Amino acid sequence: MMTADEVQSFIRGATVRAIDPETERMVATVSYLLDGTCQMARTGAIAVEPGLYGFTDGLYWTRYAEFRDGTTNSFYLVEVAPGLAQAYYADGRRAFLLERQNGASQPE
Repeated sequence: MMTADEVQSFIRGATVRAIDPETERMVATVSYLLDGTCQMARTGAIAVEPGLYGFTDGLYWTRYAEFRDGTTNSFYLVEVAPGLAQAYYADGRRAFLLERQNGASQPE
């Protein structure tokens, strides 16, 4: 499991590709802006969905208006390879595989 500092370093200011670990298909691109907001572009969607993110006790959390019904969800990360981390919900369920994009911090 990644430390709190490693989680923050991986997420804050980064753009990641969210990959479904079962199908290995990219489902979204998420940009975690330095001001605590994030922007998710779901594969096939026309609009970018704004949200919020932050950090608590070694976890990071996200909240979007519509995605996951607007609930706040917390995750921990396990590094799989450099720039690649498996996200898990705080209760241990597997979430998306996150692939950090090199140097990108704003949506394209």
